[in-house]
Amino acid sequence: MPYVLPLWVDGAARAEAVYARLRAERLPVLRWDRLWPGTPRDPADTGMGWSRQVLQLLCHQSLSMADQQFVAGRILQTLRQDEVVR
Repeated sequence: MPYVLPLWVDGAARAEAVYARLRAERLPVLRWDRLWPGTPRDPADTGMGWSRQVLQLLCHQSLSMADQQFVAGRILQTLRQDEVVR
């Protein structure tokens, strides 16, 4: 079973803003945005963009339907608010 659902957010600045707001609300949203020390940098690597713009939404089977609906609603609201602000 998957434990996260990936969500691509267009635009690095938008992804940062959306992620920060969702985390400030203490919602279960993650990213793989920390590199291991000594990880080489490759200008052609798209991984850095993915690490910032792909949000990971928890979708564990132990979450209730109410939990899932609440989190999904807050994410959609945040994404819509961000569109209006930009």
